[in-house]
Amino acid sequence: MRVSRDGRGETWLTDAQKNRILGLARMVPRDELLLGLQLERGWRIGSIVGCHNRVTYTRKRTGEKVVCIVDLPGIRKEDVGPETIMVRFKGGRTEADYPGKKWLRLAQRLASKTEEGERIIPLSEWHSTNILRKYARLAGVPNWDRLHNHRQRAYFGTFWARKTGRDPWKVQSLMGHKDLRATEVYVKQLSLEEKKKLLDKS
Repeated sequence: MRVSRDGRGETWLTDAQKNRILGLARMVPRDELLLGLQLERGWRIGSIVGCHNRVTYTRKRTGEKVVCIVDLPGIRKEDVGPETIMVRFKGGRTEADYPGKKWLRLAQRLASKTEEGERIIPLSEWHSTNILRKYARLAGVPNWDRLHNHRQRAYFGTFWARKTGRDPWKVQSLMGHKDLRATEVYVKQLSLEEKKKLLDKS
């Protein structure tokens, strides 16, 4: 289990747990799309959800009240096309990406019910983490409260690295990395079982 910056371990989902979570989310299309793009497509949560909120918080050290505007673009109605969804990547880069037939259809259905310029999943990153944890708890995932959105992206990268025979170009394309060095983390990570298979074949 990976230890996060706050010293707590982070939970990784198995394929069976992921499938149970997606099965439970089918009743709420917004939640199903959010979790599907995250768990099965590996999109960053900041590319999926969007909101414009005025947040007030108190700084711990000074006790000063601070007002912060949270403006996440997310997926808007006009981003959903007939074959692709426009995705905002890290660094402000925007490009069309294919989410898979199932998730594209669901995004189109949700987009048809929204107004021009409106976000189809109007949530903050914090709310999306709570949705992931809620379904994980319902699915019986141990340590569900230690799940984090970005961990699932790492799982997606490692999964596709293994499935593509560690082809860095394919994994880079699937994950939307601008720089191949970001992809190398997933391509180079070999499990003990994989090392055994490779060494025993030679």
